[in-house]
Amino acid sequence: MKKEKQIYNESYVNRLKWFNDGVIAIIITILILNINIWSYQSNVSSEIFMQKLNEVWPNIFSYIISFYVIWKFWFYNLKLFEHLKSINTSFIFCNFVFLFSLSLMPFATSLIGDYYYLKIAIILYLLSLMFVSISSTILQFFAYKSQHLLKTNIDKKSIYNWLSTPIAILIIMIFVLFNNNYFENYYLLYLIPIIIFLVKKIFNKI
Repeated sequence: MKKEKQIYNESYVNRLKWFNDGVIAIIITILILNINIWSYQSNVSSEIFMQKLNEVWPNIFSYIISFYVIWKFWFYNLKLFEHLKSINTSFIFCNFVFLFSLSLMPFATSLIGDYYYLKIAIILYLLSLMFVSISSTILQFFAYKSQHLLKTNIDKKSIYNWLSTPIAILIIMIFVLFNNNYFENYYLLYLIPIIIFLVKKIFNKI
């Protein structure tokens, strides 16, 4: 006889949601620490200041990309929890895999900020994004299929929104794998929000 998974009521749903919010807030805070602020010096010329600023711009831009990605997944997670009336151990496990994937983002962001000119660094960053995307999508689909955990139904539009991000990242990854121009590969990362938007638009027309 198959053992039934333990069901936790809505108070546990709220506790898990708050835990997620706290972990994600910490991850976003750690992200900004990847930007190395140079020590204060008196009588610094504008030329030296701009030179120092130029040294950290890859870290700043990689922070912006990662912040956007984490915000998107936090929002998806927030909307998902609005549908839940209860959770079980399998959902909790999927949720912690999702949080684990997000916790790798500061490392991946630091990597792409320091080694933006290396193709392998860009690929590793995209793999990190793909891990987050897949773990988030699995969590969302698990809830979608577990109707007994839901208090309101999840519509198809939400499913398309979940799928738009991993598909957009996959498109960029395929391009990077077959392109050896690091300049094009790196700046393609800034198109992630646009590609996600376009993929979502295509899905909404289906």
